[in-house]
Amino acid sequence: MSRVIARAAHWFGLVCLAGALTAIVALSLAHPHDGLWPTILAIVPMAILLVTLTRHHTVLATVGYLVVGSASTYIYAVTILSDQPLFPTTDLFVIALPVMALVMVGGAGASAMIGLAWSTLGLVLGETAVLLAAITTGVEYRIDPFAPATYLLIAIVLIATTIDNGRAKTAQQFIHQASRRDGIIAARRELGSRATALLHDTALSHLVAVASAEPGPIDPGLRSMIARDLERIIGQDWLLSRDAVTGTSADWLATPLAASISAARASGLTIDVSGDRTVVSRLDSERSEALALAVSQCLINVLRHSGVTDADLTISADDDELVVAVTDAGVGFVPAETETPRLGLRHSVLARVEGVGGSVRVWSTPGTGTSVVIAMPTSAAAHDDVHGSPASASSPATDAATS
Repeated sequence: MSRVIARAAHWFGLVCLAGALTAIVALSLAHPHDGLWPTILAIVPMAILLVTLTRHHTVLATVGYLVVGSASTYIYAVTILSDQPLFPTTDLFVIALPVMALVMVGGAGASAMIGLAWSTLGLVLGETAVLLAAITTGVEYRIDPFAPATYLLIAIVLIATTIDNGRAKTAQQFIHQASRRDGIIAARRELGSRATALLHDTALSHLVAVASAEPGPIDPGLRSMIARDLERIIGQDWLLSRDAVTGTSADWLATPLAASISAARASGLTIDVSGDRTVVSRLDSERSEALALAVSQCLINVLRHSGVTDADLTISADDDELVVAVTDAGVGFVPAETETPRLGLRHSVLARVEGVGGSVRVWSTPGTGTSVVIAMPTSAAAHDDVHGSPASASSPATDAATS
């Protein structure tokens, strides 16, 4: 804004200098004599320095313009006032033109108030030059109304700009505070979603497993899983960012998805994995963990609800997206008629995948089994496409399963 005001002020000053030259030419035509040529030599260097100041907003250019402009104003005023019968006093518009150009040095500062200081100095130097010219020529000195009016104009503009900038900064502070509050709310919401999913994946799942087990000692594998999950919850590692606790490795066996499949196999589920397993390493740590936990819940659902002990898992990918499909040939269900809240599907699969920009589609028919397809973006561009795609927002099966 200061630069824009400076450019406008400099153009105003150039117009004033052009008006001074025009007045000299008109005066020469009306009263031909050779004494007016020094005014041209005074105005032209002043105009050149003002153009330079317009292009280079530096302190050196500003000081140079004020010094040369003051000298030029003095020469200009002395030449004009030497014709005393025509110009008996100094309060004339033609005398005020170079002074107005000096006042319009205004916006050369880095801020509005610095520009106002330069304009004040320009007014003082200009009026001083006219005063010295009046003393030199013996003409009565009177303060003209034009230069002070110009100064008042630029002062109002600069002060108003300063006030407006202050309001803008205040508004920016409120916006920043509101953004921080929104970030805190989003973080709390995300933490709540992770906590809900973790509760279902650990405590609730273990309680269901214990309740459905035969009377007697707990299975050693289940006991080991319970101990590991309790250690994870007590250690509060799940509160940390995923990048701090997980990593993505090109080795398939080191990926979280491979670990989830191994855990499901240890629980008694036979899983046939097909497709290119190496593409899983293209996911970042956050999406890799989200995919693994979502697939783990899908496999748990096969064990609990499908009535079969085997499932197929297919992995495929293109340039921007990785797709994992979990399919079983179990009893299936009608999503639109399902009344069960399906906490696991809603929190452990849908919310978790969609939270990192992915999408979930569910197909199921009674007697033919269930298929869950998880699509996960592998790049920032794909993140936007998947997150905003109709498939992730309008799947009838998904909506019914989560209703």
